[in-house]
Order: sequence, then C-alpha cells, then structure tokens
Amino acid sequence: MRKLKSIRACYDYLANKPLLAIIIVGLTLLLIASVVVILEVNTMPDSKLLQGSWQPVEVRHNGRETESDLLEKAFIQFDGAEWVSTDPSGETQQGRFDVNEKTSPKQINLTVSGDEMKTVKGIYMIEKNKLTVCLGVENEERPQQFVAEKGSNCILAKYERKE
Repeated sequence: MRKLKSIRACYDYLANKPLLAIIIVGLTLLLIASVVVILEVNTMPDSKLLQGSWQPVEVRHNGRETESDLLEKAFIQFDGAEWVSTDPSGETQQGRFDVNEKTSPKQINLTVSGDEMKTVKGIYMIEKNKLTVCLGVENEERPQQFVAEKGSNCILAKYERKE
C-alpha cells in the first residue's frame, strides 16, 4: 500500500510538470534503445563481425617479424563467406572462409582458391576493431595458441579494421 502511495505521489507531481514528464519518458526510451543495441552487437555472429577490410599491424612468421613499412601495403577483406588478401608485393589470394566460435580458442578455416584447393586451419579472436589470427601454414595442424615462434610453422597476424 505504501508503494502505491509513492507511485501516486510521483504521478501527481509529474501531472503538473509536463515538460519534466516528457524528459523522463524520453530518457527511459533512450536507455531501453541503448540496451537493445548493446545486446544486438554482443549477439552478432563472428562471421558478421569479420566483414570488411583489415590492415595488418603486426605479423610474425616462424619466429620472424615482418617489417612495419611492408604491412602498410597489405590487407585482408571478408565479404560474405569469401576473403581476399593482398600481400606487400601486391600478390592476391582469395577463397572462402568459415568460423567455429563455439570452441576455445575460436577456429577459422581459410580455403585458398586456385589450381590446388587448400584449407589453412587457424584460430582467431576478435575484440571490437582488433583481429588476431594464428594460422598453421606449413602443416595440416591447427595452432592451439596465439604464438608463431621459430619452428612452429605458424603465422601470427594482428589486424585493425580499416575505416
């Protein structure tokens, strides 16, 4: 009964102040809309989050780091279920990709188009506009960690989303 009186008192107060009532309703709707947007982003599948162009900012292959000035000329782009990458020399590779975000770490498979279809297995993590991928390029095994030390036969690449 006491809560009902409090609600009634608020209603009576706001009935005499229509501008304040409009502001409160507007802020409440804005808060609800913000929660809905946050929930949508957090439930978006990774295959959608990957879409677009990514610029490498750090690449390590088998223990050796690629020079940063070479990375400026490279990128990878995800479009639908397809990918295209350009390396620093301008050479392009393309193919299809799929992800499994239910594993830990999350898995990615890049199928390279060409005379000999080859699938490169890897792991990835995506955080806002940063993407980290570790690929087992010189063997058929999927990496288990985000490392590319000497003898690992892996490539570890860190990307930032291109604007």
